[in-house]
Order: sequence, then structure tokens, then C-alpha cells
Amino acid sequence: MRKQKLLSCLEQSREVINACIHALLHENVSEDDMQEGVEMLQQLLLVADDALRRSDSCVLCEEDELLYNRCVALVIAKQKASASLLQRHLRIGYGRAALMMDAMVNRGVISPSLRSPKRHMVLQ
Repeated sequence: MRKQKLLSCLEQSREVINACIHALLHENVSEDDMQEGVEMLQQLLLVADDALRRSDSCVLCEEDELLYNRCVALVIAKQKASASLLQRHLRIGYGRAALMMDAMVNRGVISPSLRSPKRHMVLQ
């Protein structure tokens, strides 16, 4: 449901972007206004792309939601998070463990990967 709303919103955004591009190209616009319009459109595209990327990695099927809840409980209990920890304790493959790690990052349970292998726990 959330992804459908997001896609609908992005489609409307695409229409707005196209209208703005048309106005910038076909109306008498100063160079400064043109530059400002281009920068605004670039920002809008970055935000839309980021939202779509986050949506794709947060949407889990019902079976994966159950596994996700087990992963969150394990990570909170151990106060550390890694794909290998999930693999060992839950007996899952690397692909599913990595998917769960991404979902926990996107949902704010753990911090994104930093240079060191340790991740900060957001929820405790």
C-alpha cells in the first residue's frame, strides 16, 4: 500500500517536473531564474529517488516481516548487528540476512554501516 502511494506521488511529481521544464524552455526566463529552476528540479529528483530506494528496501512480504521481527529481537538482545550474526542465530542465508540488515537500517533500528564494522544501536 505504501509503495503504491509513493509511486502515485512520484508520477504526479514527474508531471510537475515536466511542466517546469517546459516553462523553463519555452517562456521568457532569465538565466538566473533558469539556473534556480534547474537546481530545484535536481533537488526534487534526488528526494524522489531516495524515497523510492527506501521504499523498495523497506517493503517486506509477510514471511519476511516475521523474520524481520525475530532479527530485531535478536539484535536488541545481543546489542550488536551483523549479517553473520543473523545467519548464525537464525540459520538463514547471506541474502536474507543482508535484506534484514538493510530493512533495520531503513526503519531506524540500527545505524548505517560506518567505516568500522560495528553499528550503533538506535533502539535498545
